[in-house]
Amino acid sequence: MKKITLWCFAICLLAFSWQSKAQFGCGSAIAISDGYTATGITTLGDGSQDWNNNPPNSCLNGIYFNSDVYMYTYTSTNNEEIAMTLIGNAANAAAGIYSTCSGVDFNDCLDGSTLSTSPTTISATLLPGQTVYIAVGIYAGGLNFDVTDFSVTTITCPQPSNITVSAITTTSATIDWTAGDSESDWEYVVQPLGTGEPTSSGTPSASNSINLTTLTQGTDYEVYVRADCSVDGVSYWTGPAYFNTELACPEPINIVATAITTTSATIGWTAGNSETQWEYVVQARDTGEPTDSGTATASNSVNVSSLTSGTPYEVYVRGNCNIDGFSFWAGPYNFSTACDVVTQFFQDFESTEGINLPVCWNQVGTTGTVRTVNNASVSSTGSRALHIQSTSDIDRGMVALPTVNNADTGTYQLKMNYKATVTSQIGQTLELGYLTNPTDANTFVSISSVVTTSTTRSEFITIPTGMPSGNVTFALRTGDLNKNLLVDDIVWELAPTCPYPSALSVSNITSNSADLEWNESGTATTWDIEWGVSGFTPSGTPTIEDTINNPYTLSGLDSATAYEFYVRSDCGGGDTSDWVGPFEFTTECATYTMPFLEDFTSFLPSCWSEGNNTDIATGPDGVNGNWSQDGFLNNGTSGAARFNFFGGTDQDWLVSPTLDLSSGDNGVSVNVGITAYSGSAAETMEVDDEVQFLISEDNGATWNLIYTWNELNSPSNTGEQVIIDLSSYSSATSKLAFWANEGGSGTKDYNFYVDDFNVDSYSTLSVENVESQELNHLTYFPNPVSNVFTIKAQKPIDSISVYNLLGQEMLRATPKTYSSELNLSQLNVGMYLVKVSIEGVSKNIRIIKR
Repeated sequence: MKKITLWCFAICLLAFSWQSKAQFGCGSAIAISDGYTATGITTLGDGSQDWNNNPPNSCLNGIYFNSDVYMYTYTSTNNEEIAMTLIGNAANAAAGIYSTCSGVDFNDCLDGSTLSTSPTTISATLLPGQTVYIAVGIYAGGLNFDVTDFSVTTITCPQPSNITVSAITTTSATIDWTAGDSESDWEYVVQPLGTGEPTSSGTPSASNSINLTTLTQGTDYEVYVRADCSVDGVSYWTGPAYFNTELACPEPINIVATAITTTSATIGWTAGNSETQWEYVVQARDTGEPTDSGTATASNSVNVSSLTSGTPYEVYVRGNCNIDGFSFWAGPYNFSTACDVVTQFFQDFESTEGINLPVCWNQVGTTGTVRTVNNASVSSTGSRALHIQSTSDIDRGMVALPTVNNADTGTYQLKMNYKATVTSQIGQTLELGYLTNPTDANTFVSISSVVTTSTTRSEFITIPTGMPSGNVTFALRTGDLNKNLLVDDIVWELAPTCPYPSALSVSNITSNSADLEWNESGTATTWDIEWGVSGFTPSGTPTIEDTINNPYTLSGLDSATAYEFYVRSDCGGGDTSDWVGPFEFTTECATYTMPFLEDFTSFLPSCWSEGNNTDIATGPDGVNGNWSQDGFLNNGTSGAARFNFFGGTDQDWLVSPTLDLSSGDNGVSVNVGITAYSGSAAETMEVDDEVQFLISEDNGATWNLIYTWNELNSPSNTGEQVIIDLSSYSSATSKLAFWANEGGSGTKDYNFYVDDFNVDSYSTLSVENVESQELNHLTYFPNPVSNVFTIKAQKPIDSISVYNLLGQEMLRATPKTYSSELNLSQLNVGMYLVKVSIEGVSKNIRIIKR
């Protein structure tokens, strides 16, 4: 295309930096001409002249014109191409060329771009006498930009315009266009939609009206046209204009299913043209478009029978146009057959996908939320559940269950699991009722309800009474709080003659007893209980039979031990319910008597506790701090407790169980040491760091200092045994604690270790300290032990005593030999202390009985 560039003689604009108030209104736009440049154009950005325009039909996001706008205007003389190059010196700015502007509203973007610190060019092609507006805008603050070039180029071969397509048939169409100037020759291209602007010559034409033939039916096309201006070359391509040819046999429309029953439906449709013959296919939903012929029919309304109740189907229909062949398949149209009225049902939602409900389950009304989700926590077997939510006090979620015909018998029960999704959702109501109109939420009649109290699943069972006869549609809905809940494993079934109990719980837990409780679901007044250590295999034979006590006090338990129980109702005459359970609980820690040994084989040891960053006056808060498990003196990774000092400000606790020191002759022995954080290199405590050894005589309420390790008293990297006299303390509710205090100014990285914490009579500990070499080579195995526990020494063993954690002696032996085997098979599962004495020196061994 030949172009002549207009070099307009104008006063040369000096480049200078200046600040201007943004224009406010199209009438204040600055008229510019070819060669215009400007540098450092800024606006105040104070919000006083925000256009707040958001122009529609924009090639830019309108948000860029929400704040200051700087507006230029230009009016063409000929067919021209204009181009402006800009640099944006402030973020979030953009520029666009618009064909209309009135007041503070500009519209119809011809070209636009966001601005950056690199040159950006926007351009447009104009007709003679056309006025355009060039808007530079920013969505926050003031503008700061440069115009490095504005050029105007005369176009000597204008593009054609106004391409239209008419007289469209299955194989032909007429295309017309308007000349761009006075040209009389053109080229046109008709091609499949999406091919894009031509890259080579088109079909020549001396007419601006062309009749196209030999097109393909039912095909989308695009049209491009350009002018041939002879010596002035060819214009740009104009287009694309779009059209599609008609089908010789159009597909039917408006497929619908009516008169739907459990096994039949009437399928209707509207002819695509004048055809009177069709084929249809009714098949399982999601089968897909048919690949074979369907069932032929001369009617556009057919009755389909022999369908399956409560089943989703899809319908496809195509026209038979005889010599013009078949249309494309129309469809799928989806419908489901009506559900059978049932006498029982079970739904675990495992066959659902996405948010869809099962067939014969329907959300009632448009309020709240009802959907299925992936969540295994409310089911005993599956991984999906029903999610119901109220979004306000009146927008409550509701779901209708399958219709039953035996609700009035009083012999069937509705049973389900339910729970809160997360802690913040606890407190929502799950209400059971029925609908007098299954599609109208306003006809809900309440029967009973429960409230979520936990994120752990609970069971809801009810036998509805006083129900209407005939068909009844049960429904579930959430309460008036903006909260959700989960429901799963919903079953309508014949109620057992002896219903099992529900809502198992435990209260008044002590170190050796607990009250077992449950709700009686029927009329039973006696119950059977089976209990054991957590994880035991129930036999089905009661360990407690025919109790009339609910709650039942279970005594003789071991302290700090996990148990679980099952319960069933005894309705008399040999009729018992199913067992329900297990319900797990853990007994409290007992007060320990002497001797007491903790070797930190595991961490945190049973009945020990921690405190996280609290001072001595506040005391430990029971939250886990920075005490952790490690090998003593970095030897291995377990068997000791350690605290890492590394310039922090933590004040963390390691607290013993409650100890009975009432005998008055007690002491404590503990091994301590310090090493570098990694390896076993020697290290010393820093000036602000300390570990205090404290005692409480009121079960942890207040604390007193016994001993301190600090920069003047640092343990060595080989470890040392510290024995402390506790004879001045005689409380039966004593606790001992290590309080690690980081001063905050240190730079070292080192570990403080604690191991072999032993509380016994002070005289015994003192003798052990002098003569412990007598037991240095004591060996014992296995640990944990199931039956026989072997102890070997280098001197004859005088005595062996086995104590439970309450300090009760469970077994005693006096072997007087170098080796002894103890039969522990009669002991209950749990932890024990084995005290071995040789020539007046004793050693305590902690073992686990399996």
